[in-house]
Amino acid sequence: MIEWILALVLVLACAAGAGAALRFSRRKRRRACAKLPAGEAPVLQQVDIPSRVYVDRTLLAGPVAGKINNMDADIILTEKRLVVSTHQGKLLEITQASTGSVRCTGPGRLVIEGSKPRADGEILVRVEALVATAETWSLRSAEFLGTRRSANPDEPRT
Repeated sequence: MIEWILALVLVLACAAGAGAALRFSRRKRRRACAKLPAGEAPVLQQVDIPSRVYVDRTLLAGPVAGKINNMDADIILTEKRLVVSTHQGKLLEITQASTGSVRCTGPGRLVIEGSKPRADGEILVRVEALVATAETWSLRSAEFLGTRRSANPDEPRT
C-alpha cells in the first residue's frame, strides 16, 4: 500500500514540475519576443496580463481563427511603437505608420486592434486585456502613436 502512495506522490510531483517548466518557458518566450530596439525605453509596460485574442485567420503555431484564445500577454508602449507578445511570439506591433486602435471599453478593459502583415495578406488581430490603467494606455497610445480611441473607422486619428 505504501508503494502505491509513493508512486502517486511521485507522479503528482512530476506533473507539477512539468507544469512549472511549461509556465517558465512560456514566460521566457514572451519576454524574448517583447524586446525593444536599442535606444527605446518603455513608457508603459504590463506583464503577465490575462487576455483574449481573436484573429480572422489562423496563425501558424499561433491563435486559431473563430475561437477565443485565452493567454497571458506582455504589452509594452514606447514613443514609437506598441508591442503585444504572447508565448506564441510577437502577436501585434502598432507604429505611427500602421493603423490600429487602442481603447478603453470599461473599467480595467483594454482593447487593442490592428493588423499583422503576412505573405498572403494581412491578418486582423484583436486583443482584449484586463489592465487596471486601461484609460491611461488609451490616452498615451493616442498621444504617441496617433491610434484611434474608437472602433469607428470614420473617426479622425488624434
